[in-house]
Amino acid sequence: MSRTPSPDEARRAVREAASDAVPAPDKEFWESAEGLRDIRDWARARRSGPYALLGEILLQVGARIPPQVVLPPLGAEGDGSTKGAASLNQLVASVGPSGISKGACHQLAGEIVAWPLEVPGPVYAPLGSGEGIAATFVVGEKGEDGQVVMRRLAWSGIYVATEIDRMTALLGRSGATLGSVLRAAWSGEPLGEANAAVDRRRYVPRHGYRAGMMVHVQPARAGALLSPEETAAGTPQRILWLPAADPDIPDVAPLPPPLIQWQPPDEVLLAIGDLEKRGMSELGNLDLLVMPVCDAARVAIDQAAVARHRGEANALDGHALLLREKLAAVLAAYLGRWGVNEATWDLAGHLMRVSEATRSTVAGELRRAEEARNDARGHAEASRAMLVSESMERAEIAKVAKRAREVLVESGGWVSWSDLRRRISGRRRPLLEDAIADLLRAGDIERDGAGKTAGGHGGDGSRYRVAGHPSHPGHPGLDQPKQRSPRSVTPVTPAPRENAPGPYPDVEVAGQSGVTGKTAGQARGDRNPGAGVTGKTAGQARGDRGDRGDRQARVKDSAA
Repeated sequence: MSRTPSPDEARRAVREAASDAVPAPDKEFWESAEGLRDIRDWARARRSGPYALLGEILLQVGARIPPQVVLPPLGAEGDGSTKGAASLNQLVASVGPSGISKGACHQLAGEIVAWPLEVPGPVYAPLGSGEGIAATFVVGEKGEDGQVVMRRLAWSGIYVATEIDRMTALLGRSGATLGSVLRAAWSGEPLGEANAAVDRRRYVPRHGYRAGMMVHVQPARAGALLSPEETAAGTPQRILWLPAADPDIPDVAPLPPPLIQWQPPDEVLLAIGDLEKRGMSELGNLDLLVMPVCDAARVAIDQAAVARHRGEANALDGHALLLREKLAAVLAAYLGRWGVNEATWDLAGHLMRVSEATRSTVAGELRRAEEARNDARGHAEASRAMLVSESMERAEIAKVAKRAREVLVESGGWVSWSDLRRRISGRRRPLLEDAIADLLRAGDIERDGAGKTAGGHGGDGSRYRVAGHPSHPGHPGLDQPKQRSPRSVTPVTPAPRENAPGPYPDVEVAGQSGVTGKTAGQARGDRNPGAGVTGKTAGQARGDRGDRGDRQARVKDSAA
């Protein structure tokens, strides 16, 4: 049994595991093992990304390790219990823009490895609903006694979403269970439902299946995987994010190496033999086979769990360390080793730093895309608001123009700018200048004056009137004085009246107003401005009555 590290050693291991150091140079990583060099050389010979190809091959290797092979549970080492053991199931994302050979890596991974004949391969299926994942492994059937039994179809499956949009649609579907099922599958938890209708009843026990998922991600379209809901649930933290591009790709493609000959560890072959001997129906009942893990990995994982329980700041994310442990175990199996040693733990640490950098790049691109959308939305809203404001202002200007023309029509002549401005309501006066400009452009009014001065539109010297006024140039009668008809005086012959008052019964005094022969009714009409033919004012009418005595006296003198 290995030595238990001291507390200082444990804390140092946690700090090292949580280190944000820059990933080791790629060359050092790829040259560390022959199997890694082969993957890099195959990727470059076929113009693909080595990290994306590695992720595809690790999925293939993990899918060939029986599900009863697990990682040790947290806690004391060597207590002999497998309760709480961790699954080797994996989720991988191949990240790159469209046309960057993500699909080529997926195809290449199935062609460049010579898999042993005695090792069964997984079932391949496109990623569908969460319920469909359980249906890959079992189907519910009624037995002779009428009881529903689970008939085994497979024990390993790889699910592929070659288009992130498909996964986005599946995650966004109403009542979708895909996200929760993927998280449960990553942990090796039970799948399906035991209480559904018979034709849809599915149940796969804990550690009774091996599952892997590959999703091809275009960074700007990865919003569904990094949404607040999925992030809070821990989905992106469980994914290994690997870049599909190769910035160090050579100008000239190298020749491809020989096919990769995978030789699984003996313990994996023994587990496969035990599974085939007892049958898939026994999955979930088989004894678990725990892979050994080095002290550095075990201590880092255990101390991080302690830190999380204590609520200590910057405690390392538990999913990240478990993901690293899974990577180290599957990478060791690919290299033909059983268990996690310090070398594979370090290699897995390099892959985790690459994954974190790739995920950060995706998150950054999503933020930039969201900012661009917000900017575009803000510009669109501002443009709409400006159009609405301009439309409302034009409507107000039209109202002011209408009112200004009414004032000019009522005046019947020239109106100064200041007088015109006083006739416009205070809140609309700032729009008068634009309204006058519109009326001038339309030819509805004309201006007379020196133009605009510092005193306001047109200055004090500008006057305005309606176009087409009689004094407008070219109008008939311009500069010609108006000719008035001579006033004719018609003699009045008074009618004789009986019982006429006064000494002159032949002169009608009460009904006669002045020498024009107007009746009393006509004289009364003169009291109103504009009434009657002559347009006399009320004062003039009163003056006529006041002269009545003088006229009577003159008539008397002429008779004498």
